Amino acid sequence: MCRWNEWLKSSSLSLPENLEDIPDIFVYLVTEADRPVCFKRIKPYTIFKGTGKDDQGRPIDEIELKGFDEVTSWEILEEDKAIDALDAGE
Repeated sequence: MCRWNEWLKSSSLSLPENLEDIPDIFVYLVTEADRPVCFKRIKPYTIFKGTGKDDQGRPIDEIELKGFDEVTSWEILEEDKAIDALDAGE
């Protein structure tokens, strides 16, 4: 768990050769009591449909790992319906 403005250092990470095998990343907003309220599920890669070519020149999908070169953007979190921690309208 990482607190706001906290730096976490982890050991080296080995990624699978096939980028589609990398699990999704989950970001949770939790209360001070560590109770989850909202979350966002993020794919760690982007699929570009039909932008590549195979050996016969046919279009194929290209997969690119997301990273720090991407433009920063806001993400909308979703309420965890199983926990139902938000009141109606929040």
